[in-house]
Amino acid sequence: MDELIMVYANIKAVGGVVKHPVFLGWVSVLLCWFWFFVSFNSFDLSLSVTPYDHKRVMQVVLICLFTLCFCFREYRRSVSLLFQDRQLVYLWGVSLVSVFLSSLFSENPTHSLFASLHWLLLLSVFCAGFFMARDQLTSWVITGVLVLHALMVFKALLFLVFEVSVGDSLNAALLYPGVEHYRFFNQIQVFLVPLIAIWAVRTNVKKIAYFFLFVNLLLAFCGGARGLLVGLLGAAVLAYLVLKPWRRDLQVMGLVALLAFAFYCAINQFVQFSGPSSDVLREHTSGRLTIWARLIDALDWSNFFIGKGEDAFSYHSFHRHEGHPHSSFLQFIYEWGAIGAIAAVAALVRVLYVAHKFCICHDERFGEKNIYAGLLVSVLAAAIYSLFSGVVVMPIPQTLLFLFAGLLFGGVTGVSRVSEVGVPKIGFQKGSSSSCQSLATGGVVLGVLLLYVGLCSAYLLQQAGAPEVFRGPRFWAEGAAFTGSFWPIVENTF
Repeated sequence: MDELIMVYANIKAVGGVVKHPVFLGWVSVLLCWFWFFVSFNSFDLSLSVTPYDHKRVMQVVLICLFTLCFCFREYRRSVSLLFQDRQLVYLWGVSLVSVFLSSLFSENPTHSLFASLHWLLLLSVFCAGFFMARDQLTSWVITGVLVLHALMVFKALLFLVFEVSVGDSLNAALLYPGVEHYRFFNQIQVFLVPLIAIWAVRTNVKKIAYFFLFVNLLLAFCGGARGLLVGLLGAAVLAYLVLKPWRRDLQVMGLVALLAFAFYCAINQFVQFSGPSSDVLREHTSGRLTIWARLIDALDWSNFFIGKGEDAFSYHSFHRHEGHPHSSFLQFIYEWGAIGAIAAVAALVRVLYVAHKFCICHDERFGEKNIYAGLLVSVLAAAIYSLFSGVVVMPIPQTLLFLFAGLLFGGVTGVSRVSEVGVPKIGFQKGSSSSCQSLATGGVVLGVLLLYVGLCSAYLLQQAGAPEVFRGPRFWAEGAAFTGSFWPIVENTF
């Protein structure tokens, strides 16, 4: 009764009406669905870019749209609740300061500062996930993404059946539609397989969920996706230890994995998988140990305080063509410095810790623990996989990491929409001050986005020419350094 009185008093204090941006929440959901779909289906947009660059363009568009949401007072009101978690905000601040300081003193400050701006704006995706979760739209976001992914997986299954039926040799790269390299498909699977295993199997579509869980794992074995399987296994073991209510789901996932492996072995008896990375039981490290050893050798004492600059790996010579070292933590230490890397990892651990406490302690009446347990395992699996791959670099998994982390944190910290009323908000008083704040916010947002889009465009135009030194994908498909001058771009942008 006392709680109801407090809620009523808070409602009166803000004008007698509880406003919640449901419409803007649904727009955000539709944007997520549209981004995920269009990233794999270009509709011949005549952008004259590679498939990888098309995915990056779609990510840039999504980031810009989510950043524009800060022009809406209701959106800022909901997202401002993030500032209640001081630990997370401080860790974000330390990591971002490290990123920009490292970039400012790098050998190529134009390139590194631009890449640092991209990381800053990626927080808009986290905030959008937080916002949609507070609006109780998490299940809608996830359902749409799972359905779209299921269509891709079903298409891949048809490719597999066709290839097995017509030939005696199978190129694993042919099994993965919509991507230019099959490892990019694996980096998406690592986010969605845990959701299928934990959340989807507890819905009314359990049989369908088991089917697509089996197909996903079968494709992983057929494609020799060792990193994906290690990420899933590591997350499953940790989740089994700390998420007791979902142990049965994880055990069933293990049984499905064994069945998928048995099918893979049976197929391998009739069709030989071709390609250097198609054997899931191969023993070599695909050159990763060489990359890591040379990167570690390039570190010095200054890397504890400051890094070489964001994206520095892509324009420093390690006698390799990769644009990233296939290890998120080593990448962050080299480019951001150890302090920034530890702060970034600690921020992710903070999100996972809060989610874990919610899943094991929260009152059941407050809702969808299953979906948040699935998201917890999903983000954890992606984090483990990133230690062996480019999850934090590639456009789609990079976006999913921030989106899912935002959905997770927003869901586990938001008990109910009514409870948000009366929480101290930033900049929502009525009157001229509110209008001035909105105009100022809009001006800053538009200015930052114009600079960001201008830099993206200039960098893309540079990559359209013949590169002097080829580098593997980083921001764009051609990962060579951005050599444009920073200040002329600022002047031309404004």
